[in-house]
Amino acid sequence: KQWYQRRVAITAGIKNKKESENVFEIFRLREKDIPVENFEIKSKVMSLSWDPKGPRFAVIQGEQGRTDVSFFKIGEKILPIGKTLTNKKCNCIKWSPLGQYCVLAGLNNISFDGVLEFWDIGGDAPTLMNEASHFMVTNIAWDPTGRYVCSSNTYGGHSVENGYNMWNFQGSKVFEASLEGFIQFQWRPRPPTLLREKDIKDVKKNMKSYTRDFEIKDKLSQSKASKELIEKRRAVYDEFMTYRRKKEKSTDCDSALIPLL
Repeated sequence: KQWYQRRVAITAGIKNKKESENVFEIFRLREKDIPVENFEIKSKVMSLSWDPKGPRFAVIQGEQGRTDVSFFKIGEKILPIGKTLTNKKCNCIKWSPLGQYCVLAGLNNISFDGVLEFWDIGGDAPTLMNEASHFMVTNIAWDPTGRYVCSSNTYGGHSVENGYNMWNFQGSKVFEASLEGFIQFQWRPRPPTLLREKDIKDVKKNMKSYTRDFEIKDKLSQSKASKELIEKRRAVYDEFMTYRRKKEKSTDCDSALIPLL
């Protein structure tokens, strides 16, 4: 059984004792009489995971080494998001804590070649943002802001090529480190916001006005920095010109004395 924000529960069972046919039941807990909706996936299901912020979930189906990935959204009905992604080298789906973005990864499996696929599930169909790899990857961890994700190869999983890679949410590598005997990677927890839900909504609603205010402050700051730089350069220039005039005057005096010698 899996839950989505205490609104919907999913249970899964095997149809007619066949592992290749799975029946899912969706319980809408916040609706009257808790209606139940069934849907089938006619292949072995390896994993199911919820988008933590949206009414979406992903399913990995098939056999080890040859898997397909399907995304679904829950509205009045359960509908697929685009077409099923076929022949994927993955056994794990890791969603961003902010939802919409996810990483398909093959963990603890050399045959998957450490393939990492970064997907955007926010549209009418899944969009592949980037494909990368981290050989012998054993763990995937998103940072609490949803801006970065870390792939790691720990000593507990493999004894060679231990270390971690850092990626942004679009799949571009921003940092990598090799550490012999590397055991674990953890992000520092992000403290809860002090803003109320109403305050957060107001900020999002008035984001354009806040953006204009910050742009004005940035320009003023840049102007101040430019002014200070110009004044510094002017002072250096004036000092040099004073020195030059002094030397020119000294040279003129020496030139006037030469005919008298």
